[in-house]
Amino acid sequence: ADSISCLHAIEHFVLGRYGDPLDPKGHIKGFNNILRMLKTGGTLYISFPIGRENFLHFNAHRVFHPCDIFNWADQQFKLELLSFDYVDDSGKLQRNIDCKNTDIDVNFGCGIYSFRKVE
Repeated sequence: ADSISCLHAIEHFVLGRYGDPLDPKGHIKGFNNILRMLKTGGTLYISFPIGRENFLHFNAHRVFHPCDIFNWADQQFKLELLSFDYVDDSGKLQRNIDCKNTDIDVNFGCGIYSFRKVE
């Protein structure tokens, strides 16, 4: 695909809520399956809950540290971050943030990422 959107879904992958088996790495497997479907040069739009640290709300969803996603892709995939925006705890949209070099102090925000698949 030239473009894939995964908006507020990946945090629910394989937590057993829908009869699926439990898998602590389910979000990573799902992310890599999405990358397999994306053409080189294609764009991935992905969003999920973010917080100060990774956290699992049992049988509901995960919350991820904003930089955790940079460790999910298999080595065969190369991604370029096009933009990172997030909604903070007060509901304000923070745009074009350098998430690797910024302390993002949120309890339960929403991270919004745009990536280009390079390889």
